[in-house]
Order: sequence, then C-alpha cells, then structure tokens
Amino acid sequence: MRSRFAVLSVLAILLFPAALFAAERPRINPVTLEARIHQLIDVQRVKAGLKPLVFSRRLCAIARGHSRDMAQRDYFSHFSPEGESPLARYRQAGFSCRIRVGYRIYEGGENIFQNNLYSSVMYINGTPHFNWNSLEEIARSTVSGWMNSPGHRRNILEPVFRAEGIGVYIKGRKVYITEDFC
Repeated sequence: MRSRFAVLSVLAILLFPAALFAAERPRINPVTLEARIHQLIDVQRVKAGLKPLVFSRRLCAIARGHSRDMAQRDYFSHFSPEGESPLARYRQAGFSCRIRVGYRIYEGGENIFQNNLYSSVMYINGTPHFNWNSLEEIARSTVSGWMNSPGHRRNILEPVFRAEGIGVYIKGRKVYITEDFC
C-alpha cells in the first residue's frame, strides 16, 4: 500500500510540479528569526572553543535600523549612501564599544546578509509559484553564508567580542540581516 502511495505522490509531482511549492508566503517573525540566527552563531562559536555571545538589545536596535535603512533605500553595504559607517551608527545611537587587547583597540564589527523568502520560483502559464523558505532555512543559510566568507567568519569567531545584536527587516521577498558585534 505504501509503495502505491509513493508512486502516486511522485506522479502527482511530475504532472503538477507546482504542488511542490507552498501556496502561501510564510509569515516570518523578524524577532524570532533574529533569535534563531543568534543561536546558530553561538553554535559556531562553541564549536570553535569560544564563549557564546550575549544577545544585546542595544546592538539589535542598531542592527535593525541598518537593515531597515538598506531595505527602504535599496542599497546593500556596510556604509550608508552618505558614507555613514557601522561605528558612526554606534555613536549615533549612543553606544560605545572599546575593547583593549594589548596595544589594539576593538571598536566593534558588522556582518550583513541579504536573503530571500523563497529559494526558487517556477512560472506556470505566466503565474509565479514560489518555493518558500522556512524561518529555519533562512537562519541556516544566513549563518552558512557568513561562515563561508573569510571576513564574516573572522567577525563571528573573534574571541574578544562578547556581545552581538541581530537586526532583520523584510521588504517584499527580500530579507535584510545585519549583525553588529562588540
């Protein structure tokens, strides 16, 4: 009985490929996504023998502001169109990060990522059918992307950093993600 069901399921997918795609766009809660990304970042740090990061509400607010600004003004950069840097955003929010290690002073760091609410789209008779990503898929692909990028990975695994904030902003089908460190 099971094998007949499996054959029918495969046949339905071959005849109706849109059946693979969820009908509705998922409702992704940005705050829940931020928390999940933070958890996955801490998994990477612990695997590397580092302490987990404190989840800072102040850094989250700064990160959310940058993600929102990138989405609303349609750019993707650590620097705003006016040239404002991550550290300028820290200062503007009244946040100071100064970690002295020997002769070196760390003033923070930032990772950014642009993700999508869907992994693929298929057009059938001109109508788009999206293969929507789950919150977990978005979180995992974001952290994986950062860990596969030397500069982003370096920030995540920087032993002097003690805190981070994640800021998520969703516009249309794009997900803007900023991670700020101290």
